[in-house]
Parts: sequence; structure tokens; C-alpha cells
Amino acid sequence: MKKLSALFLLLLYSGSVLLSAQETDTSASFSGHTVFSGLEAKHFRLRGYAHILYQYAEKEEVESKFTAQRAIVIANGILTDQLDYLLMYDFGMNSMLHELWLRYKILPGLEITAGQQKVPLTLESIISPSLLECVRMSMITTNLVGIGKGTDVINAHKSNAGRDLGVQIGGQLFPSGNHYLLDYRIGIFNGSGINVADNNNHKDFAAWFLLYPFKEWAIGGSAYIGKGHYQAVGKFEEGDYKRN
Repeated sequence: MKKLSALFLLLLYSGSVLLSAQETDTSASFSGHTVFSGLEAKHFRLRGYAHILYQYAEKEEVESKFTAQRAIVIANGILTDQLDYLLMYDFGMNSMLHELWLRYKILPGLEITAGQQKVPLTLESIISPSLLECVRMSMITTNLVGIGKGTDVINAHKSNAGRDLGVQIGGQLFPSGNHYLLDYRIGIFNGSGINVADNNNHKDFAAWFLLYPFKEWAIGGSAYIGKGHYQAVGKFEEGDYKRN
């Protein structure tokens, strides 16, 4: 049977409602995402976005289904001039806590973030899915940062949404005109993924940087060094496996 597959993002209504103690303003626009923002204030801001995925395939049996790929709700705020926080929960198909962290700005260009957060690996994973053209990230990014349920680098047979529990420092350095020349992030993580306790005595290291010779042009790279504890394909027992 001739195979036919189609994958597309439904265009959803994108509305924005901004609420403050001074005034209420309502505006709306159309895009590839559903986005809302409400209860906006300095110490607490509530916002979110959603991605609805439709899949159709002609195989032995026709497959046609809608999936709530993501339904993200984010609460964040500024506690002091140097301290802010963020909580992110996904109510979509993989309902789970994505992020929960505190960030302290030590100096201009140097801040420390502690908690469950994105691992600084690859460029695409760092960007919010709400800013990408497609519902899903590229396959190489999905495997490398543990968004799917493969065995590459930092997922160990389960989806970690590209995140882990740990501490990282980062920031932007060397201002030049209207942009910075360097954007960097360096972190130490459990390596066992999100919403679980560490399952070995090793800590994993990740580093990421971008150099901006010009404001709209950058070159950079990232690295990951660590050991994961899981049952590898073809093995009968769990063990620690290098994943650099």
C-alpha cells in the first residue's frame, strides 16, 4: 500500500491579555501557537503556550489523530534586583514539571541558576519551542538532549524535555555597541533527568557558548561529559555508561 504521511501544525488563535494594577489591555493576533499572558506584575507573571499536533499516515491501517504535544504554563517573577524565579509545567501528552529554579545575578555578565532547568547543549534546545517553526525539534536535537525516549546522551530511555537538575553559571560578556560579543553557560547536573533522584555518584558537565562578531551573526558550540546509569540495549543489568 502506498504510504502517505503528513505532519502539520494547526493554526490556533493567539491571544494576549495583560493585567496589571493600573490598567487592563486586551490584544489579539494569529500565529502558529496559542499564547496567553495574564496576571502580569513584577513579582508574579503567568503565561503559557500550546502546540496541537495532527498526524495522518496510511499504513496497514489508516492512522489519524490529534495530540496535545505541549500545553505549557509558566509562572515567574522578580523577587529582588538580583534574584528571580521560574516554574514551568507541561499539561500536554507528557504531563510533568519541566522547570523549577532560582537565579541570582552576581555581577553583570555572571549569574548562577540552581534547580531543574535546561541543559546547555545544542542551539535549538535552548530556544523556546514557541519561537520555532515546527511543533517538533529536529531528530538530532531530540536525541542529543533527551526530548524523546531514545538512549542518546542525556535521556536514558525516558523523555527529559532537554532538562536536568543542577547548577549552572552564565551570562553575556563584552558589550560592543548594541550587542554582546559572548553568550555562555556552564553547568553541573545529576545526569539522571527530570523529576527523579540521582541514580549514581557521578555528576555530568555541560558547556555552551556563542560568539557574536556581529549582532545578527554568531558561531559557537556545546559539549557534554558524564555517565548515565541505565539498562543499555542488549544488556540484562543496569550500569554506568559514558556519554560524552
